[in-house]
Amino acid sequence: MVTQPRMAKYFLEHAFVFRWTRVQVGAGCGSDNNGLEGTNRTQKDAVHWVRHALGQFGEKMRTWLGHKGRDDYGFNEKFNPAVWCNATFVLVVGWIEQKFGESVLETTLDGTPVLLLPRERLSSRINGLPNKARAKLYSQTAARFLAVMGDDASKVLTAVHADPLIANLHDLLDLSEAFAMLTVALYNSKLEATLWRMMGVDSTLQHLQPLMKCSCGKYMHYLVCEHVIFWHMHCGQVTTPSTFKLVHHVNKGQKFGTAAAGYPLNMRKIPKGAALSSA
Repeated sequence: MVTQPRMAKYFLEHAFVFRWTRVQVGAGCGSDNNGLEGTNRTQKDAVHWVRHALGQFGEKMRTWLGHKGRDDYGFNEKFNPAVWCNATFVLVVGWIEQKFGESVLETTLDGTPVLLLPRERLSSRINGLPNKARAKLYSQTAARFLAVMGDDASKVLTAVHADPLIANLHDLLDLSEAFAMLTVALYNSKLEATLWRMMGVDSTLQHLQPLMKCSCGKYMHYLVCEHVIFWHMHCGQVTTPSTFKLVHHVNKGQKFGTAAAGYPLNMRKIPKGAALSSA
């Protein structure tokens, strides 16, 4: 019979010694080898698979290297443009104009202060409900969300079994995405300073609100997301970068455009409530 200890012993002896696997490490540190293999291909594509002298290669990779720097956090120049982009700021400015900050719930989880920002899944369910029904569903969902988000595995398991609305894994995942949970980012001083700098927040504004981190998948991947950007903009710390030009177009199909200098206008459906001023 293959027991769990025997299986663990087998993996330790025959698998983990030969390959890496994803582990929980400090923010900013690589945690798997897939990224390393992908980087190899990225570098070769960037130089068209031509072997260059070291100096020439370094010059060609200068821009790419600006996004890297696992150990020297000050080496990083800016966030990934997949997140730090016009479309994100159009969405965030829309939330600001909607006074989305009034919907943020300040509470605690296992004694730690947290901020809960309702996400699209929850917002789509409560919008249109009478005020009393909306408030009731909001508070009930927040209580259920906190019950399954704690660090105590036994308590979480008990909460999952006790929740009549969780019948399968899909229901649990659906609940876990009801809110974006912000907590104070307890990073080392170098990484914290780097994140402040990349968000464009100077030292005179950092005291207004501690640096926050988010529970959403996007933040876990990029160390920035629309929820963190929104909260620090709500607190008067983050502003729309001057290189971004938010353009509001009202035309057939209710489209809006986002454009940065030198890039073509990108037409997307307008987010609900993102009524920006014409530029």
